[in-house]
Amino acid sequence: MASAIHEASAGGANVVIECVGTPETVAAGVRALLPGGRLVVVGVGMMPPIVDLPQAVFAFQELSVLGSFGSHQADLEEILRLEAAGTIDIEASISHRLRLDQVAEGLEMLRTKRGDPQRIVVEIAAG
Repeated sequence: MASAIHEASAGGANVVIECVGTPETVAAGVRALLPGGRLVVVGVGMMPPIVDLPQAVFAFQELSVLGSFGSHQADLEEILRLEAAGTIDIEASISHRLRLDQVAEGLEMLRTKRGDPQRIVVEIAAG
């Protein structure tokens, strides 16, 4: 994964945004950084990442790992604008739709990876 980023970017990236939330993708994100690079971890996972690099690499190359949770209203408005324009297809990224009473099942799917969950939407029926 990191080698693909190095190849596509001619040597690495200044910023990598990790949105999957697995230990492997966090580690790959770090390995894909150029000196002075920043990894922004958006994906929410429950397993600790294992980054197989000496701590000195972080200091010598001045690497940073930042966590980010949530978004701003402007971000959501832009996503909705891109969806409305047909630039992106949000529906295609949804792997499962669950009812509110199935949230525990959805969390178990994420924990065990059963059913290959990519993006789970919890639907709340209008009352």
